Parts: sequence; C-alpha cells; structure tokens
Amino acid sequence: VFGEDLDYNSLHLLITEGATYCLKAGRGLKELFPNMMHVACICHALNRVAELVRYKFPL
Repeated sequence: VFGEDLDYNSLHLLITEGATYCLKAGRGLKELFPNMMHVACICHALNRVAELVRYKFPL
C-alpha cells in the first residue's frame, strides 16, 4: 500500500483482538515499527470466560 514511502516510525498504534496469533503478529510488527504500541482488546478473553462459566453452570 505505501510502497517505498513507508516511514517505519509513523505507525504508533495497532489494535487487535487478544487471540494468540494476533499477539504474536503484534510482537513481530513491533520489530519493524519501534514506536508502535500494541493494544489487545479484552473482548475475546471475556467471551471465553463467559463460555466457560456457561459450561460449568448450565441453566
């Protein structure tokens, strides 16, 4: 998309879900974009907790 004009210091924020592959990708991208902050959404984790509670305590 950016071609040769990509400034590796210009990416400051990456927002992904909290899945393992997203966290791993964020760590890899951090090497290319040193100023980047990776924020993982907790919704995925909360959904997994809710599913576990529903499984352990059926109605």
